[in-house]
Parts: sequence; structure tokens; C-alpha cells
Amino acid sequence: MPCNPQYTGFIDIATGGTYTFYTESDDGSRLYIDGTLVVDNDGLHAMRERSGQISLSDGMHVIEITFFEKGGGADLITRYEGPGVTKQVIPDNVLYTASSAVVTIDEFSVNPAEIAPGETSILTWQTSNATSVTLYAPNSQPVAEDGSLEVSPTSTVDYTLVAYGEGGPISRTATLTVTSSPSVSIDDFHANPTTITEGGSTTLYWETSNATSVTLDGATVSNDGSQTVSPTATTTYTLTAQGNNGPVSQSVTVTVDPLPSVSIDNFYADPSTITEGEGTRLYWQTSNATLVTINGNSVIVDGTMSVSPSATINYILTAHGNNGPVSQTITVTVNPVGTTVWNQSGSTIYYSAGNVGIGTDNPQQTLDVDGTIRAEEIIVETVGGADYVFANDYLLRSLSEVEAFIQEHRHLPGISSENDMVNNGIDLKELNLKLLEKVEELTLYAIELHKDIAELKKQINGSEK
Repeated sequence: MPCNPQYTGFIDIATGGTYTFYTESDDGSRLYIDGTLVVDNDGLHAMRERSGQISLSDGMHVIEITFFEKGGGADLITRYEGPGVTKQVIPDNVLYTASSAVVTIDEFSVNPAEIAPGETSILTWQTSNATSVTLYAPNSQPVAEDGSLEVSPTSTVDYTLVAYGEGGPISRTATLTVTSSPSVSIDDFHANPTTITEGGSTTLYWETSNATSVTLDGATVSNDGSQTVSPTATTTYTLTAQGNNGPVSQSVTVTVDPLPSVSIDNFYADPSTITEGEGTRLYWQTSNATLVTINGNSVIVDGTMSVSPSATINYILTAHGNNGPVSQTITVTVNPVGTTVWNQSGSTIYYSAGNVGIGTDNPQQTLDVDGTIRAEEIIVETVGGADYVFANDYLLRSLSEVEAFIQEHRHLPGISSENDMVNNGIDLKELNLKLLEKVEELTLYAIELHKDIAELKKQINGSEK
């Protein structure tokens, strides 16, 4: 006749770890620990052994063994092995029947099992047949046989519940993990552009991570953002972010360059002497001017203008701007119609008014020659040279400013354009002085370049030692 015996009780595990359980049976058998099938040796078969593994904590665990016999031999042997236990038949002294009322921990859990600093979790436990229960968290404290406790540790903690009673004491452990808050950081803080001209503006940009608050030079701002600023002088801005492992700070400097000074680069009349009823043209060029006037009337900053004065007149060009205004005066001489222009004194013949033309009947200068002049030497009277370039207060344009001027005007600052030269000719005195000015400016650029190269050589030699 078939039979189906079953054993249910408790097994006392002395040392927690991985255990292997075996059943050797004829016919089928199964072994459960705490309701989990560990060994499946079921079916009709002769005597054979099957095994399975399970990880167990120290203390009491429910063990259940079922056995099935249909016919023939009827045998069942249970064995186990684990930490400190060699493979052997499960001894009676670690087995307890349900009727013996052994102490058990039916539940011990923490929910949630992971929290951030400042958050809370709930410990919950249930025991059976316990005479007393102690919770180590980490200090010991007596607790009820069944209960719960709200906890809020600042770091990861292993909570241990110990139940005393028949077959005890037994214990269970639950771990509550406390995650650390990420550190505050400033991921980006910059100004664009970092250099501005006085009166200009720039924008500050910033990004932070894990910040609880952010300030810009003490004023509260958003964690990520931008702000337009218009400093009147070179200024350092400091961003401070509060948070875990903070505060942290980062600074950025905005350089404010002064406005370049206004200047009159060129102002002349061509021709500068005319006969009553004739006209002439005024030419001018300025730099960094916000407003330009001639005799009080507004004109463009660079340009030309036709005039027909009836009498000799002074024209005053005034340019307004930083470190200004600055002015320059030229005179247009008007000779009356019919004025005797040739005079003789002994062997000297001279011209007192108007223009003289050789090869042309329309002279535009004091002496216009439509042809070639041959001379051993020409001396041009001048009231000065270009040594003002070497003065300490001379405002030497930066090469970037020169480049910008060339890209816009297609000629050097202070030098007439090719079109003006073609249309109006070249003033040799003025051009030579301007060329000398440019040579002296080039000399200053070369000196600065030499200093930079010397400093680089010094740094290179120092790094090689």
C-alpha cells in the first residue's frame, strides 16, 4: 500500500552560511527549509541521493520533509553539511518538533532598506515562543516580542534582533543602507566676453550640481543661469554654491579697457588758396570720435566737403570723444579777382597769389606741373617731425585695432586712401611725415615683440633646467 509520511519541525543552525541538504530515499522525497524547496528527490525510484543548497542565518529554521512510498523497499535518510559541519546525518540535537514550542523569529525587516541622510525607515519584527527579545541598534535595548521602530541613522547600520526561549537564543540581522548625498560642485562659471571696453557689457554664465543655494557676489541667484553686467572697471565676480561638502566658490575676472582717445588724423583744404569766386574742398579723418563739427556744424567723422568762401577764412574741425574734444584749424586764402600776382625785386620774380600751372591751365596747387621735375635736391619746410610717437603719452594703437581699421577702410590709419591719392595727388611733406610716423610705430611694435621673445626664451631655458 502507498504511504506518504511527513515531518515538520525546526532545525537549529549554529553558524550562518551556505548549507547543502541531502535526501537518500526509495521512493520519492522532498526537503523544504522555511517553505523553500531545497531538495527534490521525488518520483518512483530505487534508493538514490539528491541534494540542494540554501543560504541560512544562524538560529531556528522551519524544516519539512515529505516521503512517498508506493511499493518495495521504504527507506529515507537525510543529511546536511555547511560551515563547521561535515556531511552527516542530521543529528537529533539540532531538530525540534513543533510541539516543543521552540523560539522563532518569524519576521525581521527594514522598510525602506535604503534611505538618504535625514530620512527615516521602519524596523518590523515578529517572534514566536520568545521569553524575551533584544534589539541591537547598535546598542542593546529590550523590545516587545512583536513590534516596530522608526529609525533615522546617519550612516549604514546592521540591526540585530535576538529572541530568547526554547532552542534559543536565535538572531536575525537587517541592514539599513544610508546613501551619502552627492557633493556640491560648480560645473561652469565664465564671462563672455572676458574683456570689454569701458561702457560695454558682458554676460556671466554658470552651472552647478547638487547645490542647495547659489550666490553671485553675495546676491542670491538661480542654481544655473546667466546675468548681464556692465562694470566700469576691471572686476572679479565670485560664485558661491552651498551644499554637501560645501560651500565651494569660483571666480572670473572681467577686464575693462579704457575708451581709446579721440583724435584728428587729417584735416586740410585742397587747394588752400583760391581766387574770389572759386571753390576748394576740405578733407578730414578722425579716430574714436562720437561727434565731429566744422565751424560748429555737424559733419560725418571722416569725409570731404566743398566750400566757396568769399574771403580768407579759418575752418575749425572739432572732434568729440574720450579725452576730448580736440580741434584743428586750417586757413583757406581767398585772393580778390584782378590782384597783381607777379612781382619783381631786382633779379627775383615771385608770385604773390593764386596758383601757377606749367603744362596745365587749371592748376590746383600753388605750383602744378603736368610733367617731370628734375632737381638735384628738394628741401621741404616743416614745423616738426614724428618724434611724438616716442612720447610717454602717445596712444599707440594695438595691432588688433590696426587690423580692424584696415579691414574696414583698406588703408592704414592716418594715410590717405588710394582713391584720394589718385584723385588729389600726394602731399610729399605730409606723406613723408606720416610714413616716418608709421616707421616709428613699427619700431615700437618690434621692441615689444623682442621683449616677448626674450621672456619666452627665459621661460623655455628655465623649464629645461
